[in-house]
Amino acid sequence: MGIVTCWGDNGEGQSSPPNDTFLQVSNGYLHTCGLAGDGSIKCWGRDENDRTEAPPGQYIQVSSGFGHGCAVGIDHALTCWGFDLYGQATPPEGSFVEVAVGDHHACAIRVEDDTVACWGQNQAGQATAPGGRFSRLDASTYHTCGLRTDATIVCWGRAFPGGTQPPSDPMVAVATRLSHGCAIRANQNVTCWGANTSGQASPPSGTFTQLAAGQARTCGVRTDATIICWGANGAGQALAPGGSFAS
Repeated sequence: MGIVTCWGDNGEGQSSPPNDTFLQVSNGYLHTCGLAGDGSIKCWGRDENDRTEAPPGQYIQVSSGFGHGCAVGIDHALTCWGFDLYGQATPPEGSFVEVAVGDHHACAIRVEDDTVACWGQNQAGQATAPGGRFSRLDASTYHTCGLRTDATIVCWGRAFPGGTQPPSDPMVAVATRLSHGCAIRANQNVTCWGANTSGQASPPSGTFTQLAAGQARTCGVRTDATIICWGANGAGQALAPGGSFAS
């Protein structure tokens, strides 16, 4: 738990977090939501379609997308808010441990058997989850990637070029965005795949504990608790601040 630091474009206030302590943050489109230390969700940035109007309650995890967000409550039920044209803010019933929100869809891992449920827009198959058991998820525009409990990564939906074709090595974490993805290997090195137009799929050397991907850039928390980013930097989004950060 700690104070949030943001960098990059701030035209809608998405990089100006409130003065509070947080357990987790999730970037959406022109907005950000965070899980505060008291279990509530606080959002900042553009509020179109009520995307920053998270409902009250106690939560354990939050994920933000293009125009909606979802969170897992302390009772493991899902709550979503914001744009709902495709049903992306109308989650299924049940108990879940993690949720990942894309542009107009979302997926979550069930408590009872680690399988995945998806909902919302499905024009590219991004809301048609494969079978198997999962431990982590990340969702993007038209695809989703998941880390299975056997340490392999599988992606479904559509991403060009090669954004849904991860390597077969054992992994411990995954992050994906519009047309690329990155993952942390068992030895804590990072590997990436897909589009590399801005260097977003060319990770630096070193060992990492956590990753987050943007449209054409990726950031990671190194094992020494520093952050490094690579890829597009038109708004300073790849200029990570110095200091130590929790993973």
